[in-house]
Amino acid sequence: MYGSDSNSTLQWKIKGYLKIPRFSCNLAAISHNYILVIGGYSDTLRNNQYQATNRCEVINISTTEVVDANSTFEPHAEAALVQRGDSNLVILSGIGSKNKLTSVCEYFDRESKTWHIIGSLRIARKKHSATFIDNEQILVVGGVDSRNKPIQATEILNIKTKQSRIVTEFPSQSTPILCAVSILTSYGKAIAISKNTSLHTNSIYWYDEKKSAWCYFNEYPFLFQSPSLLRLFDNRLLILGNNGNSLSQYTDSSIICIESLSGFRKIASLSHCSNGQALVQWNVDSILVLGGQNKGQAISNKSEWLNIALEKSSRGPNLLEPLSNASSISTPVFDDYGRQYQARVFVVGGKNSQGLILSSIEVLEQIFEKNIWDSQINDNSIAIIWQWFSPTVLIILIVGLFTLTLTLVYLVNSLQRQTSIERHYQLIRRENEQMLVHSIELQLEKEQIQNRSMSLQLQTLYLQMNPHFIFNSLSSLESLVVQQETSKASHYIGVFSRLLRNILNNSDNTSISLQDEILFLREYLALEQLRTGNTFDYSINDSHIVSYLQVRIPAMLTQPYIENSVKYGIGLLQDFNYKFPHQSRKGNINISFHYTTVGNNAFILCTVEDNGVGRKYAQGNLKFSSGLGRSTRVNTERLALLNAFNMQEQNVQYEDLFMPNGIPSGTRVTLYLPILSEIT
Repeated sequence: MYGSDSNSTLQWKIKGYLKIPRFSCNLAAISHNYILVIGGYSDTLRNNQYQATNRCEVINISTTEVVDANSTFEPHAEAALVQRGDSNLVILSGIGSKNKLTSVCEYFDRESKTWHIIGSLRIARKKHSATFIDNEQILVVGGVDSRNKPIQATEILNIKTKQSRIVTEFPSQSTPILCAVSILTSYGKAIAISKNTSLHTNSIYWYDEKKSAWCYFNEYPFLFQSPSLLRLFDNRLLILGNNGNSLSQYTDSSIICIESLSGFRKIASLSHCSNGQALVQWNVDSILVLGGQNKGQAISNKSEWLNIALEKSSRGPNLLEPLSNASSISTPVFDDYGRQYQARVFVVGGKNSQGLILSSIEVLEQIFEKNIWDSQINDNSIAIIWQWFSPTVLIILIVGLFTLTLTLVYLVNSLQRQTSIERHYQLIRRENEQMLVHSIELQLEKEQIQNRSMSLQLQTLYLQMNPHFIFNSLSSLESLVVQQETSKASHYIGVFSRLLRNILNNSDNTSISLQDEILFLREYLALEQLRTGNTFDYSINDSHIVSYLQVRIPAMLTQPYIENSVKYGIGLLQDFNYKFPHQSRKGNINISFHYTTVGNNAFILCTVEDNGVGRKYAQGNLKFSSGLGRSTRVNTERLALLNAFNMQEQNVQYEDLFMPNGIPSGTRVTLYLPILSEIT
């Protein structure tokens, strides 16, 4: 992988200055080379108060040149900023003109580089939190009103209808302080972190869209003060906050918690500050915590590294100026294979220790050297390998070895059975050759022997499919063990054992009931969805074939095409989304079944459609192209044999899907599954 983890020689540098000094502004990357600076407080004083501004600026990431951008219609300070998958922005409410609350919400169009008012919140608020829950709706929670009283009402703004509505009140005695969409804790639903002022604890709630209500999930025996939220490169959430025992108590240390399947767990404590810190990700393993104030309100220029993998912190390079309420953003650069080769962090504006409002742009950057993938093992890798030998991981390894032993026994039995089948096939073929000299009265018997021969070939190819699937599943389990994701690995072993039992139970059959095939696909997709970190959604529609669930079809015929959708169509979306951010999307696989007839033959029509990168894009990717086609090639051989039973020749059809602008939008595969009423 790419290069050096040594950050000891890194130094901050001032690379430019904003047009106007400002603090508490919002930053957003609107392309791979531009950062948009939005609103905040300027250095203009009125009635001894710094005034909110509507001016916007654009920073060129490569040259750090700063130019004016189109201003927002209203000033926005202490506002919530959310970014959609197409990189367009929405800024919501906050401090507006004359430092009074505004409820106005504005939308930034990345193509035209202009702002548009898209509506107003029902309740004007500041210091609130918001997140997209789909492409059109924004969930808004928390914040305070003009009297700094916490707001319990939750509302949803629809950017299409430009209307906002109050949907529910947050549970009593709990005040929401952070909100985001979670991929682990709630599997893609919005969550909110709240503080309970009476119990001095933090709680997690998830939002149920169907019930329009917050549902309790978990609680922690500490109380975050002035928390910050960071979404990591892998979409997990990270929270930084002071661990005070009450609302008025601050300590000189902060804690960092990371998202897990059961909620959030503490991974490290920091020492230098507790309020107003900036939080950015440096690379896949490292987080950088910047500046802030201690409990004596002294502003700091210190920074700390946090290694997520090792769960350890260390001293980072000092900022050139003590900063508080500065804005920061990370702009990493990745190659075509998704490997990071440059890290770069911008810190913009803020207040210094004399209370002056700054316009400086401080930059910390590093270009990693390219190393041969397996030529070096860094200190992190050695430490992670050493940590494998924990009791929990040893148990998982024992279970994995036991599963591997069972699999090897099964493979040996399968090879013996395959050898026996091949011997039988050769015997039958010799008998067929001898029967060719017989009279026409023996024709019927000859056809029966030929049918038996084809059935044995189908069973042989089916046996070739099972080891292919088992090997991929074990590879996924190995990956989870290496990454120390013990909860996911344990769950993965349970699902995998059920799938393995089904395969063993059906190992002597070349056909399976449609109902069992659909059940197998549901468990397989659930397994793949868990393994890939919920990077895609899926649905299986069998409502049109309820009357045909007991018919028998060829076993394991649909799984390889679904595997291709997951591995190549959806698996390359991260790379695709980076190259085409305006077409960014989450993976989705839809499977449907229908009954149909072609001529005198009856079929179950199975359609597998994904919104992945398409076949042409996947085949052009050097990293994955060598793995394409093996399982589908075996399926093609099986279908060719099935065609010999007087079935149609159109068993598989491919269709590449495109958007109006020619960008690939997925693949549709149509399978004609023969109903094997006379084949067992």
